[in-house]
Amino acid sequence: MALTDKGHGSPLLSLIQQALGLGRLLLAYHVTEDAVYAFLVPDRGRVEWVRVARRDMVEQEVRRFHSQLSDRRRQSHWEATARTLYSLLIAPVESHLAGIEHLYVVP
Repeated sequence: MALTDKGHGSPLLSLIQQALGLGRLLLAYHVTEDAVYAFLVPDRGRVEWVRVARRDMVEQEVRRFHSQLSDRRRQSHWEATARTLYSLLIAPVESHLAGIEHLYVVP
């Protein structure tokens, strides 16, 4: 879904987009009571937002990932959890990443 202000660009958004430069995208996440949203700020054009996952699913996988990286005995199992986190947080916005050379992620 696009965030627009009826054709009138936000001065702050324009500054952010200019600072990004061509071929760059800012990806920021926002967590609500029950969902995680991704906000995509391109180098030009409209800001898009996408509901990417349920909050409880992301929290569960983040806890698992942290635990696996913290425990030397479980470090060999982190790759599967990393793939799950990718599927929850990045895969839903992959279509917006075509042509992007630099991706800036704000957790």
